[in-house]
Amino acid sequence: MNKYRCIVVEDETLVRNSLIRKIEQLEMNIQVIDYAADGNSAMQKIEATLPNFVITDIRIPGMDGLELMQWLYFTYPSIPFLITSGYAEFQYAQAAIHYNAVDYLLKPISIETLRKGMNNIILRCDTIAEQIMPPTMNHESPEELVDIIKEYILFHYRENFTLENIIEKTHYSPAYLSRIFRKATSQTPLQYLISLRIREAKRLLIADKNIPVGTIGNMVGYDDVYYFSRIFRKYAGVYPLEFRKSFSEQE
Repeated sequence: MNKYRCIVVEDETLVRNSLIRKIEQLEMNIQVIDYAADGNSAMQKIEATLPNFVITDIRIPGMDGLELMQWLYFTYPSIPFLITSGYAEFQYAQAAIHYNAVDYLLKPISIETLRKGMNNIILRCDTIAEQIMPPTMNHESPEELVDIIKEYILFHYRENFTLENIIEKTHYSPAYLSRIFRKATSQTPLQYLISLRIREAKRLLIADKNIPVGTIGNMVGYDDVYYFSRIFRKYAGVYPLEFRKSFSEQE
């Protein structure tokens, strides 16, 4: 029987080691192949190893827990994840549900709670494995599906939508849609969406210098101005106001 390969993302060494030991004690055919102490290294290790699933703390250095959940959901929809947290925070629990987390475990995690979470995520892994191939009843070619996804993103990028909305439109599995889109564009649907949003935000920042940054963020699909500013800086290299100022100076 093949082992279920997982990555543990936890910045506290003692907590991380304890969690890994408990997973081993369960004897559920689960192998912890690597771990990460921050969001950026977690992304790198996930891309390098493509585990069956990820267990991540909601509060990690280098990246907001919501951002890691979003990245996983859109970039690797065939890799389910389980959230751990020391706090029963409603906004994080809501986000975990929104991005289809398998479970939300509160620390300290008992062995029985962990066993239940592992059973749930193994079941999800098995279900995803059955969905990797596209359904035979659909007739769109991969090229047509990529065009459908692009068109949907173009018309809905101002909204707070997820891959589930596209799945409902095409009736294909998220793993298949993500795979063909990345093969055709060298981008995941999330990267394509963010690129479009940042490009439009740049246009708006230049077009009207009186529009507040928060309003522009809202116009391109980001309700939280601080999150919008972080995403903009990550992809544009500077914060929105710095971008606007540098363009004004060039004029």
